[in-house]
Amino acid sequence: MFLGQYTPAIEAAEELIATVPEAALRIESPPMADCLEAYLTMKQHVLVRFGKWREIIDQELPEDRELYCSNVAMMHYAKAVAHSALGNVEEAETEKEQFLAAKVRVPKGRRVHNNTVIDLLGVTSKCAWCSIGHKRPKAAARPCYRSRRRNEPKRSSVQGATSPPAMDGRSVPRDLERRFGSTAMNDNHPSDQVLRRLSAAAPSPASLPKTEPAISPLPPG
Repeated sequence: MFLGQYTPAIEAAEELIATVPEAALRIESPPMADCLEAYLTMKQHVLVRFGKWREIIDQELPEDRELYCSNVAMMHYAKAVAHSALGNVEEAETEKEQFLAAKVRVPKGRRVHNNTVIDLLGVTSKCAWCSIGHKRPKAAARPCYRSRRRNEPKRSSVQGATSPPAMDGRSVPRDLERRFGSTAMNDNHPSDQVLRRLSAAAPSPASLPKTEPAISPLPPG
């Protein structure tokens, strides 16, 4: 996904979903859903990243919306962004309200790596709000820009998840800032020219130099 390749990105997301069956998520001790369910939302990030708006809108929500609460919330977010990108402001507003309702049903213990899902959805809600705001008349869109500026401290507090250098010899930069501003840049708003320049200047993971492993392997024997 970082390298702009849709096919391997969506295949990896689908493989992740297939690797985590529903039976595993229903194990209560230890609470496997809290540890694993939110990772299945990565498919929504892939679809949004590559602008697969029709595919997003056509998705059906999971039958068990309590077990898959993180996925339900993220799917409503993706649908809100998709409708906004297609100019369907009313439908986007509806999905936004459904996203906010789904967000409060996510347990506090549900996590993605070192962040709680609630914290991540707090950032996501601002992304959806700004995405919809860009499709409104300028006067009506102003609150979304103020909201995004107020959300700067929250975004900065979300910890980036990077690949351990000892595993692959390479450190992957977090993509949160770029994703947050991507929908804003689509409409060429003057306040986002800085975001555009920063996004263009940001190095891709493939261009980063390799780093030494943080932990040396143990000697044989």
